[in-house]
This record gives sequence, structure tokens and C-alpha cells, in this order.
Amino acid sequence: MVYTNWRKSQPDNLKDSELCVGMYGKKYSDRIRGRWDDSSCNIMIHFLCERAPFEKEVASSCPEGWSEYQADDTCVKVFESRKNFETAREVCKEEGGDLVTIKDEKKNSFVNEKLGRLKYWIGLINLSNQKGQKGFDFAYLDDTKMGSYHPWQKGQPNNARNRQKCVLMNGNRKKGKFLGLWDDYKCAKRMGFVCEVSK
Repeated sequence: MVYTNWRKSQPDNLKDSELCVGMYGKKYSDRIRGRWDDSSCNIMIHFLCERAPFEKEVASSCPEGWSEYQADDTCVKVFESRKNFETAREVCKEEGGDLVTIKDEKKNSFVNEKLGRLKYWIGLINLSNQKGQKGFDFAYLDDTKMGSYHPWQKGQPNNARNRQKCVLMNGNRKKGKFLGLWDDYKCAKRMGFVCEVSK
């Protein structure tokens, strides 16, 4: 405690029973008005409340049906219709964007809170597989390489039969066991998908 304004000889914790603090109001003399005094917590006196200021609600600048992600100034929308990876990208591009880019836990959590019960394409691909080579060389659709954040499902990625070059995020399936975790998958499979557009 940095600031104190005790009345003279206070606090004294009389009989070891004064554990609460009161302030003298305007009916008291100038000498003690505004001063503090420790008292029993059981006595009935007036009290003061405090609350945080109300934050002015800012209207979202995203299109209807889209969710604003303020950290990177984008809008995100989950599509429950099943499409293969390339068709999903086409839908996103028609909306003015592309499949969602996720580079940190905060955004991953933001997206998975909006998912249904499907698996959903996100904007990440395995370039190594794309070139017909085994191994992993993941990059986002803007050609930047995948960084240190990659919440893969256990045992993934595995590039099964060297045919899995696209990445999905698990929705709220199997009682949420894999919610938000990633998996590499065949791009021809039809999944839900998540689009992202700039504001």
C-alpha cells in the first residue's frame, strides 16, 4: 500500500477485531473528514462502490456473417459446405480473400471457437509433397514458411503415401478431442473450410 490517510492513532486493530477500513464522511469535522479508521466488519455504515468505465462498443467493419479478428485486421468466416481444397480456395477468392492463415495460438483459438463438427481446410500446404518429394516443407498461401507454431494432432503430419499436401483443422468432433489441432490430408477430400479477407 503506497498511499494512506489514517486518522491519528489509527489503525489500532482494537481487541484484534478491526479488520475492515472506513472513511469519515462530511458530517464529521474538517480535522477528521476523509481520514481512515479500522473498524469491525460487522458494523452497519455507508459504503462506496467503484466500477470500470464502460467501453464504447465499436461496430465491426466486417461483412455480415464474418467475424472480426482485430490482431491482424482481418475478417474470418467458417463455411460448413464441403469442398476440396482448390474449390474452397476459389470460394474464398470470390469473397475477396483466401483460406485463413494461422500463425499463433491466439488466432488458432479464435478460429476453433467458431468451428462446427467437420474438418476444415486452412491456408497451409506441404510444398515438398507438391513437388513429388517426400518430407515436410510447409508454407502458407502467401508463400511464407510455417513458423514455430503448429499444433499438429498426435502422429501428424505423416504425409501418408506422399499424397497429403494440404492442411486441415479439426472441428468439434469426438467430444472435442482434437478441436483446433491440425492434420495433413489429401487435397481432393471434401471438407469444411475457413476463409479470411482483409478489412
